[in-house]
Amino acid sequence: MNRDFVARRQETQSAGLDPVLKVIFAKMDDLRMTHLELSQKVGVTAASISNWRTGRNSPNLYLLRCIGDYLDLDITAQPKGTDDV
Repeated sequence: MNRDFVARRQETQSAGLDPVLKVIFAKMDDLRMTHLELSQKVGVTAASISNWRTGRNSPNLYLLRCIGDYLDLDITAQPKGTDDV
């Protein structure tokens, strides 16, 4: 599959995602990490991560923390461009 097509498709799919998931998937993309690689590190299926990316469902807080630790992300920090609530 054409890399540009895949990148555009992922951008479109992630448009409505939670800001934390956007940061996670951006980091995965930067690292060229696959769903399978991350899934093996945090103990879920690659299909689960695909479902998160498409917005079908979301990881729980425990998994978000595991992913944040593995990707060296502070998931408790407020993402840039969001207003204080």
